[in-house]
Amino acid sequence: MADSVFPAIGAWWLSRGSRRADGIYVPANSSASPTDTSAQPRGSGKYTIDLTYTSGVNVMAISIVWYDAAGKRQAVSRMPTLINIPAGRQAPLRIDVELPPSQWDKWVPVLEIPSGGGHDILIHAANIYPTPPPAPETSVFTWPGQWWTNTGRQSGTDLTVPSGGIFVPWATQATPVKSGNWEVVFTYTSASPSRVSVAHNKFKEADETKQTGQSRIGDFDLPAGSGVAKSVRFTIPTAPDPLWTPQFQMPAGSPDVTFHKIEVHEYTPDPEPAPTPQVRVRSSAASEGVAGSVPALSAESKVGDLAVIFYASQFGNTAAAPPAGWIRRTVPNVNGRSGYTAVLKVTDPAQTQNVSVSGPAAGGARERALLLVLSGVKSYAIHPWQSTTPTPSAGSATLAASQAHGNAQTALTDWRAEGAGWQSGAPSTQASWSSLLSSFVTAPPTASGVAAWTWIDLEPDPEAPTEEAGAGIEVHGSGAARVWVHESPQDVPAQMRAMPSGYPSIDAMVSQKGFLVAHRGGSTSWPEMSMRAYTNAVAHGAGALEVSTHLTSDGVWVLAHDQNLKRVDPTAPDTPISQMTWAEVQRYRTAGERILRIEEYLEAYGRSHVTVLDPKYSSAQWADLVQLLPADAKSRVIWKSAGDATWLAAQWKAAGWKCWGYTYAQHAADGSLAKWATSWDYLGLPWDAPNLAWRVATSFGKPVWAHICPTKAAYDQGLQNGAVGCMVSGVADVLKTPLV
Repeated sequence: MADSVFPAIGAWWLSRGSRRADGIYVPANSSASPTDTSAQPRGSGKYTIDLTYTSGVNVMAISIVWYDAAGKRQAVSRMPTLINIPAGRQAPLRIDVELPPSQWDKWVPVLEIPSGGGHDILIHAANIYPTPPPAPETSVFTWPGQWWTNTGRQSGTDLTVPSGGIFVPWATQATPVKSGNWEVVFTYTSASPSRVSVAHNKFKEADETKQTGQSRIGDFDLPAGSGVAKSVRFTIPTAPDPLWTPQFQMPAGSPDVTFHKIEVHEYTPDPEPAPTPQVRVRSSAASEGVAGSVPALSAESKVGDLAVIFYASQFGNTAAAPPAGWIRRTVPNVNGRSGYTAVLKVTDPAQTQNVSVSGPAAGGARERALLLVLSGVKSYAIHPWQSTTPTPSAGSATLAASQAHGNAQTALTDWRAEGAGWQSGAPSTQASWSSLLSSFVTAPPTASGVAAWTWIDLEPDPEAPTEEAGAGIEVHGSGAARVWVHESPQDVPAQMRAMPSGYPSIDAMVSQKGFLVAHRGGSTSWPEMSMRAYTNAVAHGAGALEVSTHLTSDGVWVLAHDQNLKRVDPTAPDTPISQMTWAEVQRYRTAGERILRIEEYLEAYGRSHVTVLDPKYSSAQWADLVQLLPADAKSRVIWKSAGDATWLAAQWKAAGWKCWGYTYAQHAADGSLAKWATSWDYLGLPWDAPNLAWRVATSFGKPVWAHICPTKAAYDQGLQNGAVGCMVSGVADVLKTPLV
């Protein structure tokens, strides 16, 4: 036991009570503390109090008396909770105390037995000392003796890893996934900033032949420095694979990094702050444009909801306004900017459909809008656009919004919690920009570069009806259950039904006359190659999904069709994706939806559906992409390219893969298709190609798919022409009724 920083208990001051040979007697409504002259510096602020006492069941309060550097008493802080004391004779009790913030330098504790609920106590000893740091955990993977690397160089306990190097614990060290919450602490030296990619190797047993797959976790920054300790945390699935190892790789172009130690521990996440009672976000929508032409907004609502519009303008004189009936607060000029905040108590769900948010006057000002629909709100107070930072009100949920504007050299400071809130407009490194951010806040947000703030204090309605989940959800042994989706910091009511599985294999797909492949997830029906598109396609019953992907300059495979992002996001630069980093790609959207990494798609649908995979302008690196695919990918992944890329088809077929080459009517007419056909397992021809072209395409004995069908009529025409299945962009027109 550490030595006490305060004198023995017999030298303490007593407000009432008495000193005894075996300690001090402290009755109810009295206290004991070290004397003023024994005040100690606060140090780390964390202390442990080891008591030995005799008492019945009791409670104790602890206060802190503060002193200045000269030892003069200045203030008293009362600790917020009472200490429960079990009954005992000569019993030990350990109390950990974290001192509250204070401007004063020194302190002494006061142990008080309150009059309410307190009883007499005999304190035999009180040993008070700085709380020692917790003992370091032992890493679940032994470093460095049981690690494998392809190009790393080991020297003693150091492992130096060059660009592209992989390092991973032996498969025999695969450890139980447990809670799925893991922390990795890198201790390393690097002359310049770098990054490390982390993946999750999945095992049935601790044997390299029992690995079932791999999932990407993410990329993490490694700042430059010597002996740097960098901690990262992540969560991996707890099923179906019971064991795991992490795998690390240095991205292409990274400097050599010397790892002195890598420790891997399970950790317990901090508890999530409880969402504001009763106030929930039902739905949201965002739009952006210039004055007079910001698109209308639509969001789901129910009678009794509160709809909120935040509107921001680059200039200080916006004429924008919501429809009649909305309660609006408009501010014409805040730091040269303007906008309005509006609310509507919903009496008809149609009121939140096609809501006109813009003004009648056209102009060049960039303007941004957000529509949020809230349930469970009793009353509200609007704080219109102003330069003052939002101050949350006690007892209310506070929904805040900010507007910021900048040029290509200006960065956006995002004050929202990670993964939380809503946004309209993003910063750009190519042009001037405007952005509107919103989130719930529990403390005044901190951000630089904000032009103006607005916020709404929302009083929860304790009598608001509880949102029920859809029918058909049961928890085994417990009957019906409610389902919520956490959209930080709120819980949103949701419905749960089983998503349909896709074709179980390539063979099963091509044996089914009229099979359907969702082109870019259904690019005519939903924003192409977004999670929204793929999820909707699956929900409508698409058994196969088509994906185009590119490799970024820092080694991330992203979902995109064109060589650049300009078509799907007009704010994006003309820069080829291959010359952009993943961080730069993330600034843009595909028709308003987030751009995906290939790992996200594979995690969602790579094992349940057939994937038609086009590596686009990164075709030369297709073998690297294979490393990310599921272990059974050859039975459910078809590679795709233009029919003249016979060199690619040869590589794919030599490696044991199936492949599809798409062609056009002129290729059937000029003899090109006859030259290419033998290279491919499957051929493609437009659904509306002439009959002669279809007769040529089907003459080679290869299954022919019709592409790209935007409607049910086009799909039917393709099958009538002789196609065995179709690549379909208009999924919602062909499969009109969702299955979930």
